[in-house]
Amino acid sequence: MSKFNVTVEQAAFIIENFGDDVTPEQLVVEASDPKSILNNLFTWDPDKAIAKCHLMEARQVIRGVKVMWSNEKHNVTYSEAPYYVHDPDKSNESGYVSTASLVGDEERKRRVLKAETDRIRGGVKRARELAERFGLSSELTKELREIVKE
Repeated sequence: MSKFNVTVEQAAFIIENFGDDVTPEQLVVEASDPKSILNNLFTWDPDKAIAKCHLMEARQVIRGVKVMWSNEKHNVTYSEAPYYVHDPDKSNESGYVSTASLVGDEERKRRVLKAETDRIRGGVKRARELAERFGLSSELTKELREIVKE
């Protein structure tokens, strides 16, 4: 079991103690007690926790870099696609590659696109599970059609 997979006991504890509304802050406070069933889900060593936080922030910075181009004639700047994407050659590692460096590499571009569609597929699966639970399957179908049109 991964450190971040919550056991049935841990999930039941969270539900019983926090009910329908829970915040990350509440979980941290509860888990900070060494006797808490949630304690082992967190990194309590300050140096390790800071390093993890910095890596998370660095990933956000990298993913936030966008390809920028402008059309001076129409005074318009476009910012759409990410400049960096997860490196398809580092599937089990953390690493990014610029989209510019992939221009001539058809196979790597296909793997990057496949990874993106796999993430989308995961999001759609989650949305379907929620839609079924909420009785909103037809609304989800409409939303997905609208997304595909964009």
